[in-house]
Amino acid sequence: RIFPNRLQMAFLTSAAGTFVREGHRGAACAPKRLRAASGSRSGTQRARPLVMQGAWSPGQVVQVGNQELEDTLKEAGDRPLVVDFYAHWCGPCQVLAGELASLAKDYGDRLQVLKVDTEVEEDLATALVIRGLPTVMFVKGGKLLYRMEGAVPRATLGQIVDELFFGIVPENPEASVGTQGEASS
Repeated sequence: RIFPNRLQMAFLTSAAGTFVREGHRGAACAPKRLRAASGSRSGTQRARPLVMQGAWSPGQVVQVGNQELEDTLKEAGDRPLVVDFYAHWCGPCQVLAGELASLAKDYGDRLQVLKVDTEVEEDLATALVIRGLPTVMFVKGGKLLYRMEGAVPRATLGQIVDELFFGIVPENPEASVGTQGEASS
């Protein structure tokens, strides 16, 4: 079982495009299962931000698997969650990793940032219809509020978090996340 029924439906509904806003698509990669088999990868290794395994600590990004994600979604209550679906071979995912680490540090215990490796959790990625990487989901109270694909700058992530989770509307209304990204109840 991948998710409780109510969460599974919210995530699968989002995959159909309900929560995807075109304006927040950044550079993205196709997951391995959708790429043509090229047989080679870039030999360049990039330094990765520190990602903790296991228990959450405020200001840290935590890598989780399917079961840990399900448990966290059940236990989070009203704590906002940002869930990043990524792969190690994905360049934009590596760029976004640093931005998410900065986001987690800045928001501390007001926000929990999780990472899910789509190469390890292929069944979960398939169930959630993850087609482009990175895919970031913004969840609060067990409900998906927003979903985006691609790497975006830290400022944009902060704006999305402020507006969706904390009700802080930017001074420039044109820069708003908008109603396309919000879940309907």
